[in-house]
Amino acid sequence: MSTLERYPDLSAADVEKIQEAMDFFDEHIRGFRAKEVEIIKERYGDGFQGKDKDYTPEKWPSKVTTYLLKRNFEHDNGDSRIRYYPLKYTVHLALGIKNWKNPFTSGALIIKIKQTNIEWIHKKKDEDWLEDKSVDIWGGFSSNEKQGETIASNKASSIKSNVDPLIEAIMNVILRRKLVILEGVPGTGKTHVFDSIKGKFRHATFLTFHPSSDYSTFVGGIRPGKNEVTKKLEFNPTKGHLLNILDKAKEGKVIIWIDELNRANVPRVFGDLISLIGNKNPPEIHIPNVGLEGAEQKIKLTQEQIGNLHIVGTMNTSDRSVTPLDAAMRRRFNFIRLHPMTKSDLFAIESSNSEFTFKAIEEDINCFEALNHLLNENMGSDAIMGHSYLFEMSKYANEDSKRKLLWKYSILPNIIDTLLISQNFELIKEINHVIGKNTGLKLVDSAKGGFGEGLGRMILVEGVE
Repeated sequence: MSTLERYPDLSAADVEKIQEAMDFFDEHIRGFRAKEVEIIKERYGDGFQGKDKDYTPEKWPSKVTTYLLKRNFEHDNGDSRIRYYPLKYTVHLALGIKNWKNPFTSGALIIKIKQTNIEWIHKKKDEDWLEDKSVDIWGGFSSNEKQGETIASNKASSIKSNVDPLIEAIMNVILRRKLVILEGVPGTGKTHVFDSIKGKFRHATFLTFHPSSDYSTFVGGIRPGKNEVTKKLEFNPTKGHLLNILDKAKEGKVIIWIDELNRANVPRVFGDLISLIGNKNPPEIHIPNVGLEGAEQKIKLTQEQIGNLHIVGTMNTSDRSVTPLDAAMRRRFNFIRLHPMTKSDLFAIESSNSEFTFKAIEEDINCFEALNHLLNENMGSDAIMGHSYLFEMSKYANEDSKRKLLWKYSILPNIIDTLLISQNFELIKEINHVIGKNTGLKLVDSAKGGFGEGLGRMILVEGVE
């Protein structure tokens, strides 16, 4: 693009590159000048070396920077962190534009930015941004703080509330990549991400797929309704969830969240609309009887709709009754695997949020992690348990009886189901060795002395004598 005569209209792909540049800057530059970070030099080369007098490191963010790109990161506790990015450097580096002279001015560039959904601000030239706003150009720290203290405080602030930095990273991927599937065992926070991200969209739809989910509900079909004039029952072509949210995508960013995606027959539910998903130049499709306007009953997505539509699905990897996704779905979506939090992760959350008392249940956490290690070693990663049990348990740090009830009626039954499905009865002894001292409970095989090993075989939870 370095041979351009003027700024082009920014396409959806250009916007994505700019957002990726912001992500890269967040990871590598926050708290430092870009010219001091070796990996920036490696990635962007002469752009930071100052060989071109019109493209020097001195142009990197300063108090005279007047146009800034802006992103707002919201946390569950209501705390928000605004980050700012110098307009020209971010866009030029993302798109490979090396010309800084006329007509490549900030005023000309902001006109193109206004045509996208990227947020921006214009500050006065005489405004001392670093002092007045108590943040550096990246929104990371006060200009009066030392860099070493800054890095530590940034890490602590990024895990406020009951989310960790991973949640923020996932939200960034969803906003940038648009089609995402979160997979993992139950209790790893897949659905919780929706609560964290839904406020960033003009419209959000939450669905839960199940074996009866079908094309007519998701895309559209003939449905019963009442005639407004005659008040009689009649059947009319009606749009489903996906077509409705595509209409709303004309107005701004939208998200359709599909919980338990693979509990339905996904290819049948999406049908021919799979051709429109993840396609930068989707074809025009004729779809009769789904409520489309016009005699031809065709749908053709605009670039605006493509750029504004986000679809996120969640998949429970430990459920063996679900339908696997086909290649067409896997090719279009970006998969993120979520893992249970470790003890150090939980303690880090507690250090920044007094709502949780994980250190007071350290023995329970040790027992939980030992169980997960045992299950993973013997039955694989899909047999382990998510950390949501520990968040609930932290509420009862000083109530042994309630924590014991969680072990007895929530955690251990989950393990029993896994043992019964896999027929791993030989693990009972090892599991009892892990849980006995801490929980006061044990698993008991109903088949004793070689009797009762048929279909009625059970594993019971009993107290340790």
